[in-house]
Amino acid sequence: MAMTLGRLSIFTLLAFFLAGGATACAHTPSETFLTLFVSEASITGKWEVAILDLQQGLKADPERWKTLSAEEQSRQLEALGIDTITRLDVKADGRGLEFRVTDLETVTLKATDYARVHFAAGATGAMPAVVEINARALFAVDTNMHGLLRVEHSARTEAATFNAQAFVRVFTLAEPSSRMAQGWTFVREGIDHIWQGPDHILFLIALLLPAVLKREGKEWKGTDALRPASINIVKIITAFTVAHSITLSLAVLNVVRVDERIVEPLIAASVIAAAVNNLKPWFGERGWMVAFGFGLVHGLGLAGGLIEFGLRRETLALALVGFNVGVELGQLAIVAVFLPVAFALRRSWFYRTVTFKFGSAAVAAVALVWMVERVFESEDEAIPLVERGPGIQIRPAEKP
Repeated sequence: MAMTLGRLSIFTLLAFFLAGGATACAHTPSETFLTLFVSEASITGKWEVAILDLQQGLKADPERWKTLSAEEQSRQLEALGIDTITRLDVKADGRGLEFRVTDLETVTLKATDYARVHFAAGATGAMPAVVEINARALFAVDTNMHGLLRVEHSARTEAATFNAQAFVRVFTLAEPSSRMAQGWTFVREGIDHIWQGPDHILFLIALLLPAVLKREGKEWKGTDALRPASINIVKIITAFTVAHSITLSLAVLNVVRVDERIVEPLIAASVIAAAVNNLKPWFGERGWMVAFGFGLVHGLGLAGGLIEFGLRRETLALALVGFNVGVELGQLAIVAVFLPVAFALRRSWFYRTVTFKFGSAAVAAVALVWMVERVFESEDEAIPLVERGPGIQIRPAEKP
């Protein structure tokens, strides 16, 4: 009975990640960015949302949408963006603010076209002590979006995350957030980022599948004890952590920048390589080498979540440490579920054939679909979906 439950558990775990990954084409689900600039004179802001999310928010029939002129598409997207922001609920010292949209433009963030909506409220008269933000209206566009929030005031930046389940944030501007509170914000962001990035999860699973096995001749057999398997996993996780931490830091600090239209297909290719290595070993049992080499590429992908956050220099160190800690906690959660069940089943036909061989092949197949989609979609993503509309103009952002 225990063995049956173990088989069911690990097969369900693998099937869950494969099913989620097969339907996810992007590196992460869409992120929306909300920034408020608070001063004694006024409160202004900008909201950045993927144009595809705005289009989804219209709930328009895809076939009918294609028949609309570019001008009509612009008109409808503009109307939704303006309506959403005017319903944003922000209070300064308990007084509700009414926002008006001052400009709209299209920008490219993370190799995806975004609408950037600029907005402003009337004069505040004095620097507010408390700002409360209820961003529920933003998620009427897409409940699956993940939000990143910044409040800039008095040369300081307060940062937080929010989503459709947790959409209220309160900032006491007179008292700067503690370093621990801000650090925990980035820890949560790291955890969310790893769990919402199916390519990182499948890459990790591809590396973990052979961790409880040892190769004898042309066959894989279960390890004799838990300790060697645990040491193998520690080496893999450590190598992956060190590698992606290096490139993540370099990318966020703007030392290294690589176009995400290049990075995303490479990440998919790394998942394929790790999975195929299980079926036809190129690196033997040196999985940690695969983890380190491709971990460098994954670090560039993970950096996107922090780069688009637009952090000030004084916040970067805290953000990097917190984000990395969150990523590792997310990875350790996967290991904690995977290792006990995999070790219990390591000598069974089910694990060595169904889970290991079929699982590796399935991971490679899903990643191949990702890679093809990312290669051929990269050119389309560079073309703004919205160019110009009536009234308030949505226009391509000026290049620096």
